[in-house]
Parts: sequence; C-alpha cells; structure tokens
Amino acid sequence: GLRHRAERTREVATAARSATSGVRAMSGEVTLVRGSQARSVESSALETGDSLSTGPGATAELRLTDLVVARIGSSSELSLVTPRASSHRLRLDRGELHAKVDNRPSATPKLVVETPNVEVVVTGTIFDVDVTGGDGTKEATTLVRVTKGRIVIRRNGAEVAAVIAGQSWNSAAVPL
Repeated sequence: GLRHRAERTREVATAARSATSGVRAMSGEVTLVRGSQARSVESSALETGDSLSTGPGATAELRLTDLVVARIGSSSELSLVTPRASSHRLRLDRGELHAKVDNRPSATPKLVVETPNVEVVVTGTIFDVDVTGGDGTKEATTLVRVTKGRIVIRRNGAEVAAVIAGQSWNSAAVPL
C-alpha cells in the first residue's frame, strides 16, 4: 500500500542521488564553466559539457555517478565530454587527475580520459594522469601511473600500451 510506495519513492530518490555527478572544492579556487557562464564553486552538480579549472594550489574532488571518484590537482583544466563506448568521458587538457574507478567487471570501460595526445581507457582501477606542456612551444606530455588494476592507452583509436599496477607510461618516450 501507501507505506510500500513511500519506501519505493525513497529508494528511487537515493539511487538517483548516488547516480549524479558533482564536484566539491577541497582547497583554493575551483571554477565551473557551463555554457558561457563561469563561476567559482564550493560544490556543484555536473553535466556533460561542463568544464572545471583549479587555480594554483587548489584541489577538487570529482564524482561521476557511483563509478568514479577523482581528485583534480592544482592548475588543472578538465571537461566532461559526451561518452562514446564508455560510461564516462573526461578531457584533461592540463594538470593532474588521480582517479579511483569501481572495479566490478563490466563489458564497457567505465571511464575514458582524453589528453591532448592519447586516450586512457579504464575498466576499474586506481591511477594518475598528468598532462604537462602543450603551451604552443612544445607538445603536451601525458604521464600515466597505475596504482591498482590495469588501463589501456589508445592513440587515434589504436591501442598503443597496456599499463598494469606498479607501472607507468610516458607519451614523450613513445614515438608518435
């Protein structure tokens, strides 16, 4: 009856809340850009198309539904882009991202992180992606370090490396 419906409504609301994506400033200034509007945020829900930037010394925590929790390092630029063949897709143009991705088996990658030169394809793991350079004078360098699990690096749609726990990969060390 009525009580069952109230419990079910509460369950659906809880599931919807856990399935949302958001950002929380941990320190310093975190800027959210949505459309043409940029604003400093303490915490905010996130939508595909949003961009985040952290100031010098600033850090933020990013949640993508219940699958990904990530820390964004200082002086970073990150965008939520439309996922293609993955649950979530981020573009890291500059700075550092430390992510924990749910490790339950799944047929499709839970997260793809685009950098200026490669894609980091994640099924379930703990890893860091660091993008440096790329300021016009030299090409950006992507460094990937895996703490737990395994990730795949793709360039132009082709797999160029698989990186397992304890290993790292550097785009500068691989010919394009």
